[in-house]
Amino acid sequence: MKTVIVGASPVGCLFAGLLAKNGEDVFLLDRDEETISAVNGSGLKFEGSGGVQRVPVKAGASLPESLTAELVLVCVRVSETGEVLDRFADSVGHRTSVVSLQDGVGGLPLIINRFGIERVFACSTNLVATILEPGHVLHSGWGDTRIACTSKEQLSKAKALAARFTRLGIKSAAGDNMAGLVWTRTIVQCGFYALTAITQLRNGSILEIPEAVELMEETIAEAARIVRGAGVVLLTDDLSAEVRRAIEATADNHSPMLSAIFRNKPTDVEVINGAVVDLAGQQGAGAPINATLLNLVRAIEKTRTES
Repeated sequence: MKTVIVGASPVGCLFAGLLAKNGEDVFLLDRDEETISAVNGSGLKFEGSGGVQRVPVKAGASLPESLTAELVLVCVRVSETGEVLDRFADSVGHRTSVVSLQDGVGGLPLIINRFGIERVFACSTNLVATILEPGHVLHSGWGDTRIACTSKEQLSKAKALAARFTRLGIKSAAGDNMAGLVWTRTIVQCGFYALTAITQLRNGSILEIPEAVELMEETIAEAARIVRGAGVVLLTDDLSAEVRRAIEATADNHSPMLSAIFRNKPTDVEVINGAVVDLAGQQGAGAPINATLLNLVRAIEKTRTES
């Protein structure tokens, strides 16, 4: 399968490594010159339980003109989605599956509008990865991956993709509740990303502080109420357990939101907690807890930028 990974994020590099080391033909599309040089020079450096491997991945800021992908995994931030669509559009054919593997909400509508609902899927994964340096990804934790579409007609294709991932070592399942998948994932991220960005704690430390746990639970409950009020059927009734599993699996890591703060980069708080606040506004309701977390992270971002 010819696969294009759009974005050398931790999850993008992780999927590139896992697919390539199992024989898939992978192209990593990114604009970071250091990453491109490192990957093209000696392969993607993939570090996991089996040690360090160099896996054959090609990389570039643009795709070869003749490349038609069977699979495109979009792994960039939601705010970058519109910009990257043109960069890989020519590789999308009638049989290409375009999969959004992004935090928060907002990327999928842009992808669907461009390529059509019949070839677009959402994906959520509990795999854990960290970029150690350009072209070097650490795979530090396993977990299930979920793929979702929007109709029964698409479900067979989603199941085939999940089965292929599973054969390649990425344990996956498929369903047809795309909205439920995206919002369940987003509520999990609401539960601890902003908290870690504000406290500057590693993920696991959140569970060691009773006040933080209480705020986490209140954030989840508020977000779930708002999302269910919009008619979305979430994938689980026990969101607290889902959040705790995510935290425990990444206990020693900094969340993506805190990592962005440390690097003086914009966070994804607008498409995570901000998405809940926006959805509440559409219902004529409020989401004061998520709104407070949103504003606190915004304040930290502005302070970092101005300093």
